[in-house]
Amino acid sequence: MSARAVSRANVASARAPPSRRRRDVGPARVVVARASASAEEMKMLKEATTKLRECAKRGAASTAVDVLVGLGRDGVTPDAFAATACISACVNGRNMELAQKVYDEIFEKAVCDPDEVAVVELAKGYLNADPPGWGRAMQLVNGAKDKYAITLTSVTYNMLLQCCSATNDLMRAEEIVDRMVDEEVRGAQLLLARFLAPGRSQDNNSVEPRLSAWRRMMKQLGALHPSLNLLLV
Repeated sequence: MSARAVSRANVASARAPPSRRRRDVGPARVVVARASASAEEMKMLKEATTKLRECAKRGAASTAVDVLVGLGRDGVTPDAFAATACISACVNGRNMELAQKVYDEIFEKAVCDPDEVAVVELAKGYLNADPPGWGRAMQLVNGAKDKYAITLTSVTYNMLLQCCSATNDLMRAEEIVDRMVDEEVRGAQLLLARFLAPGRSQDNNSVEPRLSAWRRMMKQLGALHPSLNLLLV
């Protein structure tokens, strides 16, 4: 293109109707606007999550749910961190019905996917009941793996073993250990050692059965963790 042709093209562009010129730069403006909106939403989500964690410390279930609902009213989609903090507030406030409702509304309705911590928080609430709600807890744990493809780690199994320890449930602990071995879970062995340590029970008649169970379970884990064999001496 000659210099004269380029000059004519520039003049034509300068004389173009305002609406035409706006269309040329419109997409760029949209991108900037969206980025600004996204940054604002992230800021609001961060602030709300901080409030939710404070609610979790106090067990302020109703306040936490109000904060979470407020995000939706403001057009901000909650993430797993915010939802988990809200569930923790409900669990700590001993309102399992509300905790389950939050879980269902956010995760079961696919607002976002849960992570292992969210599952553990809700399951822990059921296990803190008297008697422990093992049925609901294991339904959550199994659903995490089967429905959401969450890899269960020592975070989950430590929580389950802690409940076994609190209730002296050796039989269930052995089932959990079997599952840990099958799934090659690492990291829960130290808690297991504390839970099954001989002499923990107040009943002298239960020390020997407890010691036998402890040795059996530690041997099961020994295949995965050879260093644990030192605890069997």
